[in-house]
Amino acid sequence: MSPDRLSGGDYRAAVGDPPGQSTRPRVRTASEADLPAVKTLRDAFYSESPPPPWRDESWEAHAEEVVQVVRAGGALLAEQLGETVGFALAWSEGLNAVKLGDLYVRPEHRGQGIGRALVRAVAELARLRGAGYVHLTANLEAITYYDQLAFSEESRNLFGSVEMLLS
Repeated sequence: MSPDRLSGGDYRAAVGDPPGQSTRPRVRTASEADLPAVKTLRDAFYSESPPPPWRDESWEAHAEEVVQVVRAGGALLAEQLGETVGFALAWSEGLNAVKLGDLYVRPEHRGQGIGRALVRAVAELARLRGAGYVHLTANLEAITYYDQLAFSEESRNLFGSVEMLLS
């Protein structure tokens, strides 16, 4: 994860609604004070969608990288009615892309446009960085969702157990 500063601020404040009172999602840049909320959401994400057995996605293994992303302005939080309901982590990747590393919305808040709002905020960050693309690696359950958001498949990640490859 690159700690390049992406940007900061509110990406979709609900106009006319008092802070914490809107039913529409509000996406904002996370600060270091938000790290406990980021950790809680990230832990929920990997609990619901466990990584493959060869990847350690524990907080302990990635806390330092997540802190760098937060400091660089690439951690976004979605809030609704004063509750943090989703997050995204994004960082610069290569010369012309921003990597969307994690995207998660609590199950009870899905289907309300919150994930889309987070993806749009990441795209705005990419534009501010002069990047032309947002890149991500999706688990199989999320591919249809990302297809609906205009992502295109560029490659596939394949794996094989050592035992099967040697048999």
